[in-house]
Amino acid sequence: MDRARKNPHAVGLGRLGGKIGGPARAAKLTAEERTESARKAGAANSVLRTSAALWEEQLDGVIPGSIRFF
Repeated sequence: MDRARKNPHAVGLGRLGGKIGGPARAAKLTAEERTESARKAGAANSVLRTSAALWEEQLDGVIPGSIRFF
């Protein structure tokens, strides 16, 4: 069996669980908890973009061609 291929049935079940679980979790959270979760996600995204920009700046001219992380 080729390990690189995913079982389509397992993929479907995982997707189904995600589609059910996400909204169910959101319904349980209070407005304050949702706000805090969104704040943390935004901060993490900001850190990732900043670190990617710093890497781009440091690699500028070292490797020929343009490397884009985001």
